[in-house]
Amino acid sequence: MRLTLLFSLVPALLAAQLPDSSAEALPIPISDSALRIPVDGLGELISWLPGGALDPDGAPAWRGQPEQLLGRSVDGILWSSLVRNFPFGRGVRPPTTRLGVNAAGGAELLTGSPDASVGQGLIGFLRLTSKGGGERWTARGLAESGAPLNASGGTGTSLFELALGGALTPSWRLHAAATVLGRESAPTGLDYGTTPFYRPGGIDTTYTFESFPGSGDSVSVDQIRFASGDQVPNSPRTTTDAALRVDGRVGRAALWVRYLRGTEAERSFNYVDVMNTAQSFGRDGRIQDLAAGTTLALPGGWRISAAMAWQEERSQAGPIDGAAEAGSRSPTLGLLTDGALLRFTLENFPVDEELEWNYRLNTPGSRRSPYDLENTDQYRLTDQWRNNAYALLGFSESGGPIGRLQLYQDRRTSFQGSASHTAGSGTLTVGAELRYHDIQSYSHQLTSQALSDVWRATPVEQALFASWRVGGGGWSVTAGARLDRFDTHARRPRLFPRLSSVGDYVDPVSGDTLRWARGSLDRETWYELNTDPDEPHTIFSPRIAAEGGVAPGFRVHASAGRLARTPDLGTQLAGLNTDYAITNPGQGYGSDYGHEVVDVIEAGGTLATGPFRFDLTIFRDRNTRIPVGRLESRFDPLSMGMRDVAEFQLVDGGGITGATLTADWSPDPRFALRGSYTETSTDDAPVLTDFIRPSSFILTARGALPGGGHFGGLAALLTWRQASGLSRVVLPGSVPLITGQVIDRDIPAWRSLDLRVVKGFDLGGRRVEAYLDARNLLNAENLLRAFAGADPRRDLGGEALRWSSDSSSYAREALTNGVYNSGVIDLTFSGAGRGGCGPWVAASGQTAQPNCGYLIAAEERFGDGDGSFTLAEQQAASLAFYRTQLGRSSLTAPGRSVRLGAAVKF
Repeated sequence: MRLTLLFSLVPALLAAQLPDSSAEALPIPISDSALRIPVDGLGELISWLPGGALDPDGAPAWRGQPEQLLGRSVDGILWSSLVRNFPFGRGVRPPTTRLGVNAAGGAELLTGSPDASVGQGLIGFLRLTSKGGGERWTARGLAESGAPLNASGGTGTSLFELALGGALTPSWRLHAAATVLGRESAPTGLDYGTTPFYRPGGIDTTYTFESFPGSGDSVSVDQIRFASGDQVPNSPRTTTDAALRVDGRVGRAALWVRYLRGTEAERSFNYVDVMNTAQSFGRDGRIQDLAAGTTLALPGGWRISAAMAWQEERSQAGPIDGAAEAGSRSPTLGLLTDGALLRFTLENFPVDEELEWNYRLNTPGSRRSPYDLENTDQYRLTDQWRNNAYALLGFSESGGPIGRLQLYQDRRTSFQGSASHTAGSGTLTVGAELRYHDIQSYSHQLTSQALSDVWRATPVEQALFASWRVGGGGWSVTAGARLDRFDTHARRPRLFPRLSSVGDYVDPVSGDTLRWARGSLDRETWYELNTDPDEPHTIFSPRIAAEGGVAPGFRVHASAGRLARTPDLGTQLAGLNTDYAITNPGQGYGSDYGHEVVDVIEAGGTLATGPFRFDLTIFRDRNTRIPVGRLESRFDPLSMGMRDVAEFQLVDGGGITGATLTADWSPDPRFALRGSYTETSTDDAPVLTDFIRPSSFILTARGALPGGGHFGGLAALLTWRQASGLSRVVLPGSVPLITGQVIDRDIPAWRSLDLRVVKGFDLGGRRVEAYLDARNLLNAENLLRAFAGADPRRDLGGEALRWSSDSSSYAREALTNGVYNSGVIDLTFSGAGRGGCGPWVAASGQTAQPNCGYLIAAEERFGDGDGSFTLAEQQAASLAFYRTQLGRSSLTAPGRSVRLGAAVKF
């Protein structure tokens, strides 16, 4: 109670700007010219930093661990997402805060044990600063596209940037920036052209026939023409980022206001539903961040900072509205200008109190899904014909949409800040943070409650921190501590999670009633009797860091401390309202646990001599508390027996030990070379640490030619990245692609050569920079998913199982129609071709003229077109489909990608 009162008394508007840290701070390279590392967003730059790495999926990682474990802020305002769904959550992953490259004034990654003012990060802290306006007005635009140069399977990515800024008045400045990124196609790996997806084209033939012989019911079915393309069909993606910042001064106070907004929209592609437009699914999301702050310097060495912010993050995933489906298939440059246009959203299907109660009590006939859960047969998919390029069954042609609907929103208000006082060589800083959340989370199949999860929560986060920094003689020491606290404000079932169960349960020993039946109790009273509130959780995090010179050109640094963050509520509140009676044993349930914690130690030294600079950093991260799902035996008062429940709990996740060696050489301002090598190892029964690439090497070279002549203004940036072989295991026979744990044996190293070449010239009084951006220039094979057998690139057993199923299906139908002879399906019909399809029936005896037409087309596509569908041709069709799901292009990272672009400055 006293601690709660202490936090409540913290002034709401004390302090915001994060002070300089004595911990190691790695600057993130941001260029205002076209000569920059070839990335589409600031977050991707992490994998190019010394210590940067890649996870098993080729996404950015830091010292082997996922970048989702980094804390992050913009202008000192913490981005505190409490639903991260990593790695255990079933809900949609929300978007994270983004700042376009053209909107960033600075970025750095704090490592080791940073100043106590830095919180909510487990392996480091990404500190971003939005860009302000200058003394005079300037504008800069950039456009690039890979669409004209697409290789087979290329994404066709296009990027557009615009930024402008300048002085509003002598005391006020403005800067505005916007970025739009369009992607025409989902990425694929190598060899996409050998096993492409076939997209529907026009109508080839229309069959009109009786549904069953003698039934008198006439149906008309179109046979669709298919063609292969050089991209994954119907899979565009668009992201936008906008930033506006105003800075000024009033007396002693420096003021700023800024607004960030990011959106994303994407259409998903599921091959087996390519003929059923109702099964078109997509996702969209947005973030908003409106913040204002002030810094006030007072006499006597005092400095006060204050800031507040309103933030929103939203993600939605589900079926696309039928009226908008056609327009979102292949928009120009992949730009979904109107968003994903989903059928069900938080506006027309609100995750409100009534929905939560309907779900919690599993009330028949109530709104728990947009569909009628008591009459789901009306929504079932229909797979009646062979309706695809392979003449296989299993592709739906009507019905639905069915699938998972995911809705998430977090709106929060935050206040944070600090007050510091400098006296002599020391500075004392104290501060506080306060954040209020309002979260809705819904994850539910449209026609089934299996593995569903619905909850709402209003958690509160609070923190106090203090640090003392003293320096002199080239040395500085910083010591401090944080006190973090959170309260989910959620309630959990007291006994086994059967929320809608009936009947009192009396403890046979004490005679106390532990479970109350609904009876005549109103729902609120019943719920309070059967649940207990989560406890508030508090953690103390001490930190200390030191750095200084020990010899000319040689400096050392060391830090140690504890890093903590509020748990991922997507895991901690999982199953909060989910009745065990409506799901299955695979459902994971959260529990009431405290902060996720990593204890860190870091030490290193930097030697600078002439044009050379060397840095060696050694680190040790101990994942002392991370959430893991475990089977626990729980008493079920309904069955009066014990049941195993998958429950998330905090466990010791093991340690990561590593070192990073970096060497820089810059003999001339126009030339620089940097090489960085990181080696890591894991121990102590690791959990997350299984997914680390042990070795990572990065080489970056930058050079520019002097002005004048044909090659004047020419500059280039060349990077080489290589990491240990590591790949997620593909579960045997899985279609579509399902991956499990990771393996490193027989997996080649991940590698990529990236190049950016820029040529600057003057045009009409404007400075223009034309450039070429080439990624994975050598078209290296990077195996991200692999089979656990002898050949990581191919699953002969899975191919055989698929062929066994498909060949039996082909044979049964051909035998029914009397055209099967020693494995060959005779589709010539004595020269009649498609004209002989009139009496064709499916294996069930139902009239199926379209099946005949699709079989003929498949023989033409995968055979020689003579009308005899041989076993070899049938197997070619079966294998072609299997490899769209589990072939080389689905197992490897994207191949070579080349874009052309230009930047203009006004």
